[in-house]
Amino acid sequence: MNPLAAPLPAPKAIGVPRPMTLGVPAYGHPVAGDMWERLAQLPTDAVVILNPASGPGIAVDPAYTGALAGFGQSGADVYGYVTIDYGRRSARDVMADVDSYMGWYAPSGVFLDQVPGGSGSFDHVAALSTRLRQRGLRVALNPGQPVIDRRLLDVADHVVNFEGTASQYRLTEFEAWTTEVAPDRLWHLVHSTGDIATLISVIDLAATRGVGRVFVTDGGMPNPWDHLPAYWIEEVRRVCGG
Repeated sequence: MNPLAAPLPAPKAIGVPRPMTLGVPAYGHPVAGDMWERLAQLPTDAVVILNPASGPGIAVDPAYTGALAGFGQSGADVYGYVTIDYGRRSARDVMADVDSYMGWYAPSGVFLDQVPGGSGSFDHVAALSTRLRQRGLRVALNPGQPVIDRRLLDVADHVVNFEGTASQYRLTEFEAWTTEVAPDRLWHLVHSTGDIATLISVIDLAATRGVGRVFVTDGGMPNPWDHLPAYWIEEVRRVCGG
């Protein structure tokens, strides 16, 4: 994508009605700021992704168990981050990470990252999803791209079919069938969104694309997800309505 593409359209005076909530990759450590305290205040239909060390790490981290205690009965759902390395990681290694998460942090779901979008690894992904659901876990898949095997929606609760910059988001075209999917099934992650005007434009654009779960941040590569954006309060207000 061309990073110098034309800016997103100006924000509308009135937002587009939409069933939408937040799905936040929370890749910042709890001791690094107030990220986790703020996330604990999100509504119950939001999702927060826990990622201590590009996975669960080698031992439980008390800082995370303390942060998760703040979610209580009314906080957002927490999913544990696990990479499948574009289909190269074995089911045994993936499930070992899942076992660690379940033993240390008791998440309600798993966020499988680096999922191939094509059909070549579908059987592997489907088998993993079945095993996760047998353990009572919800499943999110992250191909991070708009052209994907539609069957991924059959084996997951949510599929991330966009992860990239605001400029890329403006230019991306999505497959026609995505408009037929229930909004909560699709999840878009948009980074390098520098100001409130662009935030609003991204949210409104996501609404026209039928997306039910979104996160927009001012962070950039290599890790856009290690903090909450400066416009966080406005984002929560516009996406969650409060």
